[in-house]
Amino acid sequence: MRYIAIYFNIMAKQKGVFKFEGKLGNIVSYMLHGKPVSRTIGETDPEKMRTAPQYEETRKNQSEFALATKAGQLFRQAMIHMTRGFTDYQYPIDVMRLMINTLRADDTQPKGSKNLNNGLKNPESQMAFRRLDIYSKKSCRHFKGSLVQRTSDPNVWKLNRSLLWEKANDGDKKTVKIGYLHIDFEGQIAHYEPTLSITCHRNETEQNSQHILPFPNEINTPWTFIIVQVWRECDVCAPTGMMFMSVLDLMENRYSVADVVEEHGLQAQVSNLRQQRVRKIQGIEVRKTSTIGWLMWQMGIGYRHKFQTCASKGTGRLPNSHLLTLLSQI
Repeated sequence: MRYIAIYFNIMAKQKGVFKFEGKLGNIVSYMLHGKPVSRTIGETDPEKMRTAPQYEETRKNQSEFALATKAGQLFRQAMIHMTRGFTDYQYPIDVMRLMINTLRADDTQPKGSKNLNNGLKNPESQMAFRRLDIYSKKSCRHFKGSLVQRTSDPNVWKLNRSLLWEKANDGDKKTVKIGYLHIDFEGQIAHYEPTLSITCHRNETEQNSQHILPFPNEINTPWTFIIVQVWRECDVCAPTGMMFMSVLDLMENRYSVADVVEEHGLQAQVSNLRQQRVRKIQGIEVRKTSTIGWLMWQMGIGYRHKFQTCASKGTGRLPNSHLLTLLSQI
């Protein structure tokens, strides 16, 4: 039997009669590309890693990696009831990469103290999430960016129904589902809320349809991801299953309930509004479980350009005149 030769942490191949996997002393052996290899374990002083100045960058990198790992797990676990059995090994890697890049996009804090919620304010980070492939069959990759699109009205979305039937042998009935993923990366809170379900048939004559997304039941997280899915309904030739899933858009929830009420002195208005649970808004009857939550949602979506204008002027909040206009519309 030949001895295993290891020099200066260089990986070695096992050629002896007796091969092993696992740890033996300071040697670890495992399979790499179908071949058994071994390497030595580097020795580090835990106390120096925690305190020594020369390891400061290492500690910052470890901190960022830990935050990104937790954030990626939070994002995936909130939707695992939908993605289980569909996503592959590449999906967690892509999410992890996104989280690290988003964390580093925070330009308000130094390295080692960056915040994911701040990093999401970067337009490039938001675009990266819209490009994320959560799941897509090869025949559905053209859905991204084309199937559901925002109209000139920020609350109305257009569904390109004809795009669903470009493949002949792909079922005769599909359902487009849209939901809200409310998430707070720093607070480790995530909740998925199903929102809208649209059934489409192959022989229908309608090419496009417009839809107003229902208002969220509650908004208590800094960010809301709008998630779109396409499901093929069961028939004899094509079994039920998800065909496509991606991030449609991201929305920043800038205000908490307490912030809105206290900043604008809305205690009386909110109390009156909560007594009226059913309203007709833009001709559509909507049942609200949280009127103030709806108010904040409108402030984040319908008046997004006003937020951007306020931010550019340094005010950072919606003017009272715009807020009163919102109240009068309810």
